[in-house]
Amino acid sequence: MTLLEDAIRRLWKAEDDLKAVKGQLRQALRERDQLRQEAAQARAAEAEMERMLLRGLPSD
Repeated sequence: MTLLEDAIRRLWKAEDDLKAVKGQLRQALRERDQLRQEAAQARAAEAEMERMLLRGLPSD
């Protein structure tokens, strides 16, 4: 194998590795967005529960 062939093979491998990492990054970003949505929903539900509880308390 010549130096050029070796360099080309390493370049192809690096490109494949980069594609894999980009795929993992896209998946991680999708998961992050999903978790952010879930957190926002949880905060909204918590705020609603707190409002309901406060409405049930006797006022002074």
